[in-house]
Amino acid sequence: MAKQFTYSEIFHSAQGEGMYTGTPGPWLRYFMCNLQCNGFGQKDPTDESTYELPYKDLDTSKYDKLEDLPVFEFGCDSSYSWSALYKKFQHKGTPREITDRIYASMKNEFNPEGLFIHPGSGAYWQHLHITGGEPLMPHAQECTTQVIQCMMNDANVPASITFETNGTQELTPDFIDQIQRYGCPVHWSISPKLWNVAGED
Repeated sequence: MAKQFTYSEIFHSAQGEGMYTGTPGPWLRYFMCNLQCNGFGQKDPTDESTYELPYKDLDTSKYDKLEDLPVFEFGCDSSYSWSALYKKFQHKGTPREITDRIYASMKNEFNPEGLFIHPGSGAYWQHLHITGGEPLMPHAQECTTQVIQCMMNDANVPASITFETNGTQELTPDFIDQIQRYGCPVHWSISPKLWNVAGED
């Protein structure tokens, strides 16, 4: 039986930052992160005693699914993608299932098959965005290598892949090998976390 991996959500949206701002594509948000970034939005990120952390106090029994959760004003705005308090809202799937769900997020009346290549022009127009949590945690790297392989087997690959990462995770040999074999542009949107902003060393 194929191994299942935990992720927070798969959705379709435009890229909001970097050189591909405005480019459409599916997003895969993995669960788990090695940082918490509780200092975000705080009056004094260097004074932990003053932190307001609404994600810790939210009554999760009032919500049925992750998509209904509020966006947190203080602390990490995606705490639901790493805090154990929100694990019940996460999804699981094999790499094959996750790949098919990524395709499904692209389907509409103009792209009924969920293709990365534009059905009309034949040009690459959809990019894949991978975020978190931290999308380069070891389990996420393992899953991503298999998702990319599924896409290569299907001959349905994105124009490029962007990883939104905090830049702290070492890349595994298998991940590096798969990215090199993939052969399409891979971009690293790196967001270092500093103590005076995020409360992270």
